[in-house]
Amino acid sequence: MLSRLNYIESPAFGKPRGLSILFNQFDESATLCRYYEWSNRLCLPTEEIAVDLSEERIDFIQRNASRLCLPIVPEELMGLDGIRYKLELHAGMHQSTLEWWTEMPPSWQSLQHLCEYIKGLFPLLDSVK
Repeated sequence: MLSRLNYIESPAFGKPRGLSILFNQFDESATLCRYYEWSNRLCLPTEEIAVDLSEERIDFIQRNASRLCLPIVPEELMGLDGIRYKLELHAGMHQSTLEWWTEMPPSWQSLQHLCEYIKGLFPLLDSVK
């Protein structure tokens, strides 16, 4: 079971944004979502917004993250302009970090649905500002 999920989008010429979802292992309904905007590429939070996520959202994320089966090393890709994506999955003391450039590697396509769902949380967080 996930204890934390971090998702970050870093455009080559834009302002990075990301979110962290903290999963409460003792009370599944008390999940907290934090929203960060990074400044100067230092990855320091410039603001934090706490949003409670619905049980349906929590279940979707937990279920889809636990089903992932990906090769550790994807196909090679080089690029200049575009967006760097980063997904960190934490389960207690264990962690997996996945990073890709602009388009998700073909061998990681099973991750696409989860990432699109997580991206869909940005407007929810933006509405709280």
